[in-house]
Amino acid sequence: MHDGLHPALLDAARAAYRPGGRIPYYFVRGKLAGDPLYRQLLQRGLFPPHADILDLGCGKALLASWLLAAEKLYACGIWPPSWPAPPCVRRYRGIERMARDVDRAHAAFSAGDARVDIVRGDIAQAEFGAADTIMLLDVLHYLDYTAQENVLQKVRAALPPGGRLLARVGDAGAGLPHRLSTAVDRAIARVRGHR
Repeated sequence: MHDGLHPALLDAARAAYRPGGRIPYYFVRGKLAGDPLYRQLLQRGLFPPHADILDLGCGKALLASWLLAAEKLYACGIWPPSWPAPPCVRRYRGIERMARDVDRAHAAFSAGDARVDIVRGDIAQAEFGAADTIMLLDVLHYLDYTAQENVLQKVRAALPPGGRLLARVGDAGAGLPHRLSTAVDRAIARVRGHR
């Protein structure tokens, strides 16, 4: 990553979570620093220039914080010249099932950006409305097949022509890395009170 961008981006993205306490604050930094997906979303220019984003299973809304931080740094001239401009977020809506994550997202954005709206809900049942970009990151494997089909049909209905679905799912054919990732997911789900 461009000299100085990665630390500045991490610091700007996690700043919103400081009022929520040390655990969310450091979790956000660890997740954003350790998961290459976030960097790749920006480096590859995967969002439209003015994005209306629906993030399904948004967790603590890390993506919102990451994108808003990128916007600020770009406006200040701290951006790699070889990268496309980050999106200007028109609206970021997140749907998350876990109340604690929704509460942490609300705490992070309550005094912040009015473009961010996080609601508690089950993506298999919630109304999606319309968005030009829908995020479905590491979520589908938590749903049974029927619910997966339902969510994907709703995604298709919510996207306009030329809209984007950005999804990440585990590769069951990856062998040991997939098994380890699945084991970690299950352990975290149990600790958080889910089957």
